Amino acid sequence: MSIGYFRGNLKKRILFLINPISGGISKKHLPELIQKHLDHNKFDDEIRYWTDDKNATEMTRSAVKEGFDVVVAAGGDGTINQVADGLRHSGVVMGILPLGSGNGLARHLRIPLKTGEAISLLNTAKEASIDTQLLNGNSFVNMAGAGFDAHIGHLFARATKRGFSSYTRITVGELLRYKAMEYEISGDSGTFTMPAFLVSFANGTQWGNNAIIAPHASVSDGRLDVAIMRKIAPYEIPSLAFRMFNGSIDKASALQHLKGKRFILRRDHEGPVHLDGEPHMEGKELVVEVDPKSLLVLRPQS
Repeated sequence: MSIGYFRGNLKKRILFLINPISGGISKKHLPELIQKHLDHNKFDDEIRYWTDDKNATEMTRSAVKEGFDVVVAAGGDGTINQVADGLRHSGVVMGILPLGSGNGLARHLRIPLKTGEAISLLNTAKEASIDTQLLNGNSFVNMAGAGFDAHIGHLFARATKRGFSSYTRITVGELLRYKAMEYEISGDSGTFTMPAFLVSFANGTQWGNNAIIAPHASVSDGRLDVAIMRKIAPYEIPSLAFRMFNGSIDKASALQHLKGKRFILRRDHEGPVHLDGEPHMEGKELVVEVDPKSLLVLRPQS
């Protein structure tokens, strides 16, 4: 169903919630682009900026109470995470302007990366129900993980520079230093114990920048895809990178893929995890489960 019809023919109230620092990208011209590309016969728009004293989830929940029909997350996957958390089970629809470093969920949903095109899409997009996920009760919408990707997320959050080049520099610098950990993973298919370089819980297919870790993941199938990468040797890195960017990582012998509605991961000690790229510290046990059809999003018609 097109957004133009999801509540009769009345104009919709749409809030653009902007993260001013995401991706190291200037947002100075964003209001001008919104005025240029948004269909003002369909929408009454308002713009607000995420500030240090109030996070995006709180601002989104306020917008729900104020009666907005659509809240647009203008930022990266971390911004989308917080807006989605505020919209889960609310009936209010989330739009996306991908303005982050990786834009993993936007790429999975085929949201245009050019800002003007992403704004124009809001005029014709369809409303779709997608799953969200919970890790120890904390929500995520695209990816969560433990191991190497969580370690990189922790370091990237502390970096003075944002953006793809900074992320790449940190990743390359840590690749050969990071040591695999022992994990016990229980799910629908049984219990497995193994040393792993990383464990990714995927709702979407990719971390971002077209780095695909779960090629068969779906945001609306009611299940999680889990990608477990064993300890790898330096000579395996080029082949794995090639497979990751051409969508064939599931055929790599270094990876095992599981699918299910609920998983429990146990490890020897507490440590970092990431939720949509944002680092968190969690304990020895991680419970990850699906919250099916809990979020409405705007995506292309076909």
